[in-house]
Amino acid sequence: MIKGSISQQFVEYFNKTLRLARKRVKAYLADPDSVENVHKLRTSLRRLSASHELLPGKLRKKNGSYVERYKKLFRKNGAVRDYDVIITRLRQEGKNDEYNDIILLLEDKKKKAIEKALELAESLIKSSKSTTVSGQRIAEEKLI
Repeated sequence: MIKGSISQQFVEYFNKTLRLARKRVKAYLADPDSVENVHKLRTSLRRLSASHELLPGKLRKKNGSYVERYKKLFRKNGAVRDYDVIITRLRQEGKNDEYNDIILLLEDKKKKAIEKALELAESLIKSSKSTTVSGQRIAEEKLI
């Protein structure tokens, strides 16, 4: 038999994905150049976003801005990944260093995007310690 209401199950799943996302953010901060860390981070952030959408409206609205910060980190890492793909492709296609200037420009943009992503990740870890919106508090909320 399934315990709890469907709403409570969604809250529990959200709490689980939130804990995993925090864990992945910490791993990403420890080694942001790791392809595996970036992949796992992005996967956990997609799951967090999806689980947030499953929450009852009241809780979804209450925690929207908090989850939006995780989504912002997801988008920033997506930009970094896009730069990687484009740079790799230009290096493969370029003959006689014809794309060097473009590659240098893209590498600079990638570096700035990584810096912003790291700032976002740091702020998420700091705020997760002090925020009033946490997985536990959400789970304790009475649901209709």
